[in-house]
Amino acid sequence: MKKSMNCVAGAALLVALAGQALAQVQHGTVNVVEVDGGDLPTSVSVTRVGGFGPWSVLSANRGDYTVDLTGGANATNGVMIVNAAQLERTEPSVVPVAPAGPAYFCTFSAGVSATSDYFLAASRAPVGTEANFNGSFVYIPVASNFVSGYARNNAGTNGGVNNTITAPAFVQLRTSEATFTGTGVEVLDFTLGSTANGFYLLSMEGVDARRDGITLVSHAKDEDNRAQVRHDIDGRVTINTIDNGSESGGEQDPFSFVFLPEGTTGVTMGNFTGSANVLFKSGDFNVEMVGQTATNGTFRVTIPGESPSTGTMIAVPHSELAGTTVDNATFVQADGDGWLFTTRDTEPETGGGLALQDLASGDVVFHFAFFKNGATITPGTPTRAYLPRLDDVVAARIAVTEISAGNGNGENVANRTAGSDALDIAGDNLGDWVINRLGARLAAYSDNGLDNLEGIFISSSSQFIRDNSASGGTSGWATMSGDNGQIHAHAASVTGGEINSNFALAFIPASFSAVQDGDVDAPNGFLNVPISGNAATDGVLLATNWDNNNRVVSVTPAGSSYDLQAFICNDVLANGTCGLTTGSFACDSVEVGYSYLPYSTPGLTAGQISDDGVTQSVVSGTGNFIIGAGIDSVGFPITTIAIVGVDSRTDGGALLLNATSGPFAMAWEVGPNGEFEVAGLDLLTQTPGRTSFSFAYIPAEGLGVPTGPVCDSIDFNNDASFFDPTDIDAFLSVFSEGPCIPDTATCSDIDFNNDDSLFDPCDIDSFLLVFSEGPCTPCGQ
Repeated sequence: MKKSMNCVAGAALLVALAGQALAQVQHGTVNVVEVDGGDLPTSVSVTRVGGFGPWSVLSANRGDYTVDLTGGANATNGVMIVNAAQLERTEPSVVPVAPAGPAYFCTFSAGVSATSDYFLAASRAPVGTEANFNGSFVYIPVASNFVSGYARNNAGTNGGVNNTITAPAFVQLRTSEATFTGTGVEVLDFTLGSTANGFYLLSMEGVDARRDGITLVSHAKDEDNRAQVRHDIDGRVTINTIDNGSESGGEQDPFSFVFLPEGTTGVTMGNFTGSANVLFKSGDFNVEMVGQTATNGTFRVTIPGESPSTGTMIAVPHSELAGTTVDNATFVQADGDGWLFTTRDTEPETGGGLALQDLASGDVVFHFAFFKNGATITPGTPTRAYLPRLDDVVAARIAVTEISAGNGNGENVANRTAGSDALDIAGDNLGDWVINRLGARLAAYSDNGLDNLEGIFISSSSQFIRDNSASGGTSGWATMSGDNGQIHAHAASVTGGEINSNFALAFIPASFSAVQDGDVDAPNGFLNVPISGNAATDGVLLATNWDNNNRVVSVTPAGSSYDLQAFICNDVLANGTCGLTTGSFACDSVEVGYSYLPYSTPGLTAGQISDDGVTQSVVSGTGNFIIGAGIDSVGFPITTIAIVGVDSRTDGGALLLNATSGPFAMAWEVGPNGEFEVAGLDLLTQTPGRTSFSFAYIPAEGLGVPTGPVCDSIDFNNDASFFDPTDIDAFLSVFSEGPCIPDTATCSDIDFNNDDSLFDPCDIDSFLLVFSEGPCTPCGQ
């Protein structure tokens, strides 16, 4: 009886464990010791290293390591993602062709046995033969309800359309574009452009994969192929399966995937770029470049409180499906309290094999996830905190530190020092900074034709003369440009060249300004931009050069429009001028961007300043600001702008500048008392000083939506000088004396708040409010 009861209890326990395994995420690493160079079970010794779950090593031979996940947890009930768990390997059985030797490299596929057991399948890259390599895996059960799947051809046809899938019921497999609906969660076997095979679309309605999580992928067949992933600009995901020896294209094969949403319990995850800048993260981690610039493509990731002994690291390559990322394989290895990541370029072995490679500073390199031992791993719910901010104008300041004078990753570091957390750096190299907006790069980063899809960046240099002499780089005054979701800086001199310099920037969404455009052709360097209203009195137009080259753009009011003129800073013509001939502009068609901000925009401080180097005045403006004249610490004349409530030393807003006449590169610095110091470099004489300009101060968290025209009564005495103390004197004189004062104001102006009560103290209140803040606000309203 006792024995019988034990048998019953044991059976119940197995049933319970089986149910647990079916819903339990399992993960870990296999350590592979090569006994000999054969392909027999006795040729290798494979052991489990760390991880979580009841899994064990079931069997192994050369390059194939089968894991027993127990309780029916296999390819019919879940998805496996695999990756290399060492950076390189040497074995007597593998002799790479010089110059690739002596080390070799393997990528992994999630192989499936005849009994539906998963195995880690290692294949040499780029040559494709089986070899031994340490590997890691994570097993995602269907019952865990992650967006996941293992897609394949149910007839076993090599290269056939993937027409069956192991996945939760809500994941639908579509075998052609004709059956794709764009609703719910769909996986589509589709054609990408002119490439017919090896591309698959994961569409998750209501999910922006760039900001809501990360995607892990694997090739899922025992062949010498690999898989890579891209988070698309529309928030969907492209999965690419490709031959280990291929440098582009794809091969139609089985694949597996899992989307890990933000907030997934027990998982720290993210992605980062070639300059170790993080785009998305869930949980805390740090990433740094290793050995740059001497060592390429190497990074170190650490997670506070975690290490290789407390969980499993899975990393997969991100591919832009173009450029240097189109054919890179990734490798991960435990390193003390962290992990080393490398990315290697696929080349023929006779050409060097898999060489370490730096990717472009703004290209995503890896998607990774750390699965913690002992944690119950369940899907999170993305906060989507970015959604209400997509229409916000935001601003920030960026400090650039030059480490060395070259143009490679790690030779300068750009950091947001103040301003909105909606803006950050995604990539930094010499004079070029990819901007991260709300956890993603702009669509224009991948497709210049989409420059205006989301909005535009406008920037200004936030230092006059940059000194990079200590690191051997270019020094001097900087010009700032925008293009492809990036900010660019060049030396504002006839020698030109890219320069590292501090800058401020603002992002203006396409939904914000009615008069806004980017990548606009300016024939012969000229463009006229019409507005509704008076360009001299009703607002400011911010303009920027739109290419990665050395130009500035001036903005001149012209009735109901603005004249934009682009000046080439390093185009020295026969007469020695900088991009100019006498009386005309000498330049082929260029591109510019612009955004018009009316003075009625809530929260805006802006103005047009007339300055001939001797006298200065406010032509028009809004907000509470005072201008003045001064001398910079190195001796050239400057204009000062003091904005009430703004301390330029600590506030994170952006001061954006355009010269209003002539070839001047505008810049600003913080003043000793919190004011802004503004100057322009005359590109013809290379002399800094005061000049006429327009400006807009964009607060860190932006502006309100424009509501209508501002009061023109700020110029109360009609002397064409706005925000002038004499306007206050004139108003008080009218108010106190009653009768009309000729040439100063009309009697009707005494009822300043239009409440039909003349000589009312509320009129004084409203006038002073208008004078200080710009828009008319009647007293008591």
